[in-house]
Amino acid sequence: MIDDSISLRVDGPIVDVDVADRDRPQDAVASVSMLIDTGAELTVVPRDAIDALGIPRMRDVEIAGVVPQAFVPCPVFRIVLHVAGVPFDVDVAALPREEVAGGILGRDVLAHLVLLYDGPRGVVSLKVNP
Repeated sequence: MIDDSISLRVDGPIVDVDVADRDRPQDAVASVSMLIDTGAELTVVPRDAIDALGIPRMRDVEIAGVVPQAFVPCPVFRIVLHVAGVPFDVDVAALPREEVAGGILGRDVLAHLVLLYDGPRGVVSLKVNP
């Protein structure tokens, strides 16, 4: 949960999530700050977080809108993403850290959560639908 109206306006809604290898979810974990992006179809994780875990590449996709070029080829990895205390087994694209600061939490994960964005109070929260 974010609780700072200035930070929310300047940086956007950012949450910290844990990234883990789906074959060893309890052993290998990296923490990543991610921008909540309801316009993003899929979740994007910095490549260095994936490399640190040694997760094998599944396939490649081309994504648009993250960097100035029209389309960027990105490897795809299957990971476990812990958001709001909930593990999600999800395929993510990976970009070099210089291309994206932190990560992007997309609709592929957000579709399973309740997002509260209270701009006047500077509060953002994600939770599982009760």
